[in-house]
Amino acid sequence: MRKLLVVIIIILSSTIIQAQPDLIPYRKGNIWGYCDKNKKIIIKPEYESVTFFVFITYSAGKRVEIAKIKKNGKWGVINNTGNTILYPKYDALSFASGDSRFIKFIYTKYKGEYVIFDPKGNKVGEGKRAEIEPNLNIELIIPSKLKPQKKGKKWGFVKSGALIIPHKYDKVEDFNTKLKLARVMKKGKWGYINTQGVEYFED
Repeated sequence: MRKLLVVIIIILSSTIIQAQPDLIPYRKGNIWGYCDKNKKIIIKPEYESVTFFVFITYSAGKRVEIAKIKKNGKWGVINNTGNTILYPKYDALSFASGDSRFIKFIYTKYKGEYVIFDPKGNKVGEGKRAEIEPNLNIELIIPSKLKPQKKGKKWGFVKSGALIIPHKYDKVEDFNTKLKLARVMKKGKWGYINTQGVEYFED
């Protein structure tokens, strides 16, 4: 029993070490890429805009992690290794569920036509979908204990009345409790910070 427990611990430790790090949108100047929580660049900044990665299930037991990216004014999709799923050429793009709980689709608009792809980039249909929009923030915002507070013209964050993150931002949005990140504006540009105030951007 003890040997079995040791084996399980080794397997779990190995799994944790080899796990793909969570990717955080990272801004360098006016372009975006992705870094890990330690600010190590994983996908180099080359996009005008990016979203958080989301898990998309396209068949039973099979998932892929993808995000929307914008380049030269057009939308596309990449996976969490930086490989292109859909080349950025679409006027609008959104992720949506299908009829089955295992299926999700990527809806796109290109030259006035609506085309549907699966999460691997395979075309599965076409037609009209008027509600497609280039939505930048698809994450559900969950209330956080860190609350925005304005002092003069600048914003910071407080917790139970105590100042946690200094008032130095032009604008802020609420923290996402699950991601532990908030979008903030500094010197007229948006970026992300974590709950300790680490800034995932540079000018």
